[in-house]
Amino acid sequence: MMDQVKYLVRKGHLGDVILTEPVARAVKRSGRRVVLVTEYDHVRPLLSVYDEVLPYSHYIDVLVKSKDIDFVVLAYELHPQYHYVDGFAICAGVDLKGDRHPIIRHGFSPIKKGTYCLIAPHTSQWARCMREWSFARYEELGRRIERELGLSTVFLEAGHSFEEMLGLIEHCSLFVGNDSGPGIVAQAFGRPALILFGGTESSKVLFSEDAEAVLVDVGCNGCRQWSRDSLVSCNTTICMDSISVDLVMERISMKTSSSSIRVRRT
Repeated sequence: MMDQVKYLVRKGHLGDVILTEPVARAVKRSGRRVVLVTEYDHVRPLLSVYDEVLPYSHYIDVLVKSKDIDFVVLAYELHPQYHYVDGFAICAGVDLKGDRHPIIRHGFSPIKKGTYCLIAPHTSQWARCMREWSFARYEELGRRIERELGLSTVFLEAGHSFEEMLGLIEHCSLFVGNDSGPGIVAQAFGRPALILFGGTESSKVLFSEDAEAVLVDVGCNGCRQWSRDSLVSCNTTICMDSISVDLVMERISMKTSSSSIRVRRT
């Protein structure tokens, strides 16, 4: 029956899909079953709150053609003044009671043993130039982390499987990367994280107390919060280019000094 099941529709991307979890929990407090409809249906083992996860084609083929199914398309883009999770909650008409932290499954197999910094240098295609730091700078950063802090580094690569990615993030001692799906996963796992921001506002994305934004105020940060047209593009990547390796290295040093991360300082 319509009042027994609520379908939450979010096409993608990975980070956005994970951010639907607090909304699903709020819906379940009313005693209803909750079904996620998404292109990222492989997240099912990660999000135990959902009773079922269906492919996005189900939305096109079934939900939009029925008058008897209760579904809502989650679109934080319609509420750009709010945190992404709060935007989702407004769409769904639920009260999060202040809880924005997604609960995800733990216990993925470690890919690397010991203490290491995981570097996640890639993003999805969306607004990539305003969200992705130079790979050459990440390479330099990795060398400096190992040389100056004695902390081993691992790069998250496109060739890693979904489960390998989860294992690397869950067991890392420090996460450094762009505003992208792995950064959301790192926060959900509660890992110490430094996330680089340019074209999105950190206040709309961060939810973990152990995650910090790295950015340089160039006067137009977060431009994509008020301009969502996919045809709009920036003719300069100044927001990301202004973030220097020295700045990120300084923030890493501060982060490791104030936490239990074991490093060998030279």
